[in-house]
Amino acid sequence: MKLGSRRYHRRFALLSLLAFWGGAAFARDDRPAGMLWHDSYTLDYHRGVQASPLDGRPSVAITNNKDMDIAVWPDGRQVAATRYDARDRTTTFVVMNPATGKAVYSGTLDGHVSDLSPSPTDRRLAKARLSETSLTAFEEHVLDLATLKSRYRIADDDHFSWMPDGRFMLISIKTGRMRIASLDGGPETLVGRLDIPPERRMGEFAISPTGREFIMKLPLRNAVPKEADLWIGSIDGSRFEQLTQARAIGSALWSPDGRYVAYTVDTGHFCGIGAGGGYCVGSCDQWYTPVGLRKVRGFKGTPGAEAFQVSNRSGQPHELNCHVLAWTP
Repeated sequence: MKLGSRRYHRRFALLSLLAFWGGAAFARDDRPAGMLWHDSYTLDYHRGVQASPLDGRPSVAITNNKDMDIAVWPDGRQVAATRYDARDRTTTFVVMNPATGKAVYSGTLDGHVSDLSPSPTDRRLAKARLSETSLTAFEEHVLDLATLKSRYRIADDDHFSWMPDGRFMLISIKTGRMRIASLDGGPETLVGRLDIPPERRMGEFAISPTGREFIMKLPLRNAVPKEADLWIGSIDGSRFEQLTQARAIGSALWSPDGRYVAYTVDTGHFCGIGAGGGYCVGSCDQWYTPVGLRKVRGFKGTPGAEAFQVSNRSGQPHELNCHVLAWTP
């Protein structure tokens, strides 16, 4: 089924409701501000993505399909939804304006396309993982979603993150060399070198919206399963310090103003046998922390394990559970 079909777009009809929110949300006092895009099922028992303002206004449903992956541009004014068809080995996508619900781009790509990371300055561009299937090795590219062409192939031994001005940083997994590059083909600029604790291995990283700091997920080398925590450092690799001490970090992202980091803590899973056979159910906690804290434990009631307070679609206050997918103004 093509993304441009009438049936497909009906699943995105609720996007137009975002226009009634009347712009960005602002925090009262010193609380975090903005919009949280999430798939927390328990907020409204909704299987799909919702958006919840942090100023207490009601949440709005974005998609009605739990099989779609969502990526949001940093300003919140464009949303991409992808869906992989394992039978056809193709990924269909649509990029939409949430204020109008209208499609900007749509198409179908061969293979499995995942982990879209939109450019902060260009509505056509997003970093993506490309593979033949969801189980095979992947390559990372910067894609032009208007032409479906690759603009840049990221080396297998580099980690990638967008910078606020539309350039990007590459960190070598082998050497820790930190370089800034752009799509115009100019030379890379070496800005620093990152030293990883010997008991850890380098993971993915994300640069703050201020462009001054970054966070990185560092799993323990010999732990099974891979126990991970967050580190935070300056953009040149200096002042690289442990942000969390939870040993079970799942995902993490920045607040729009760079003052907070939202993160999840994997709290284990339960396996059992039901009428349909064996099953496993995972669980996690969703928190945020000010960036000035260190070695945050990630336990309820401890510093740096702050819960998001939002309202459901009926306007009733709730504590938000996993997972926050994006945090926009």
